Amino acid sequence: MQLRVVSVRFVGGHNIAFRVQTLEAGPEPRQGPEVGIDAGVNVPRALSNEDHQEHGRPPRLPEGTADRDKWLTEKEKAKLLTLERQAAHQKSFRKKGEKTSRRLQHTYDQIKQLRAKATRRALDWQHQTTTYLACTYGTVVVEQLNILGMTKAPKPKPDPDNEGNYLRNGAKAKAGTNRSITQEAWGRTVMMLTYKLARCGGELVKVPAPYTSQRCSACGFITQAAERPKSCSRARTPSVGGPETPTGTRPGTSCTCIGSATSAWRSRPPEGAVVGRVNPSSLSPKGRRESPS
Repeated sequence: MQLRVVSVRFVGGHNIAFRVQTLEAGPEPRQGPEVGIDAGVNVPRALSNEDHQEHGRPPRLPEGTADRDKWLTEKEKAKLLTLERQAAHQKSFRKKGEKTSRRLQHTYDQIKQLRAKATRRALDWQHQTTTYLACTYGTVVVEQLNILGMTKAPKPKPDPDNEGNYLRNGAKAKAGTNRSITQEAWGRTVMMLTYKLARCGGELVKVPAPYTSQRCSACGFITQAAERPKSCSRARTPSVGGPETPTGTRPGTSCTCIGSATSAWRSRPPEGAVVGRVNPSSLSPKGRRESPS
């Protein structure tokens, strides 16, 4: 017997929760294909088998700025811009401490409805995507990302020559990147995969994020993203730099490298190396692994 909470959420913001007890047998472990997922901005969900999950909404506008309203249509974006300008105009007539007028509140409600529509579309796409992944694959590997740290604003840079002034720290550009990451809701995707895979008898594996997009899944070679020609004979078709081999010994790795997957390296790794990983001390300054002696 399991105790569950069923919640009903209405568009107006009201919620109703029911606590029920159900007799339900646990899911049988399901043996299915394995896949690694690389969460991104340009490609929201890049899968290691190239079964990428995209919503077709570019994260940036043609001029290069982040599109905070990408889940709205062009007509809805124009309406939202008109409402925001109208709200700013109406607010300019309100005196300090004066109650919000009915017209201004009505404009705010219309803006809120459009924002809520965009949120529902994003949530619906995430539910459809995670349900497909949970029903298709038996093991899903994701990166254990520090999303809060990735979306943190850069620290101010004081100007040593002018006390009280600050240098450019790239906060404006970082704000656009942070907004794009937040819109994709990577953490919510992992949360959905956790309970949906458990319900379907699958397994979710979280691997440490460092080097997962730079390490070759075949030979363990680490290289920078700018140097990715396919010269490793064991590497498969490259994805968008996401996890390739979702296993415990070589988890969540990239599929391109400029190293050589020789049998000597696989059978006799250098002293101090860990199976499935590359020891940083065995790397040359540019990231290339030294040949085993």
